[in-house]
Amino acid sequence: MSLIEDALRKVQDPITRVQPKPAAESQNAIHPTTEPPAAHSWTTPAPTHTRSTPRHPLNALLIVAVAVFALTIVLVIWGSIWIGRLLGITDPSAHQSHARSVRSSSSTSTQLFADPSADMEPRQMPFTLSGIVEGGEPYAVINGKVVGIGEQIEGATVAEVANGSVTLRRQDGSELQLRVSR
Repeated sequence: MSLIEDALRKVQDPITRVQPKPAAESQNAIHPTTEPPAAHSWTTPAPTHTRSTPRHPLNALLIVAVAVFALTIVLVIWGSIWIGRLLGITDPSAHQSHARSVRSSSSTSTQLFADPSADMEPRQMPFTLSGIVEGGEPYAVINGKVVGIGEQIEGATVAEVANGSVTLRRQDGSELQLRVSR
């Protein structure tokens, strides 16, 4: 005989080994009882249902949606502040309204109905040199515009582009030298 057959004989169901008594059969016929099946060593226990899902999925979904919305708002605000700092952009209307209120409060005794635009004196735009292209014909990037020698930009003519600097000649004859910030 083989080992497998021996093992199968030893592990046979105990219900099949026991011979039923005839009196017990008559009582079982009158009162049928259902006995749970015998547990065997090779059967697995019934799985227990442990659920880790929340009892109210709608509340959990609402919490996640609010968290995502709040995170989006924070990132948009942080991004606009970061871009403003990176580009150096300021709101000119805020500075103008503040300047108007300061000037109007100091000049109310002399001019009651002064036009705020008359108080603003025209300022000359400062020149910002962003970069220089040398080699061949030189070019400069001033206030975001690419200009060459002899070209005009905001009331000034580019006189020279050399050695990392640009010389601008204004209409009144004064010269301004710009250097690339490093």
